[in-house]
Amino acid sequence: GAQETERFDAGEAVVEVVGALDGYAQARNVSLIVEGLTKADVTSNRPAVLAALSNLIFNSCEAIEEMSDGCPH
Repeated sequence: GAQETERFDAGEAVVEVVGALDGYAQARNVSLIVEGLTKADVTSNRPAVLAALSNLIFNSCEAIEEMSDGCPH
């Protein structure tokens, strides 16, 4: 079936995901920094966007951890 869409601010979604995954990143010596967000209204499936953003952060942290020298990034 069709996935439900809603209108939401993509910037707020980024802040929500970064806030939720900050501890995960810090445990891997990765700092998540959000800068320069502007309001960006989108109409999409919000849970799917949140999942995609989460996956980007998870995959990035894993890649950095694999290449890491133990220093914060």
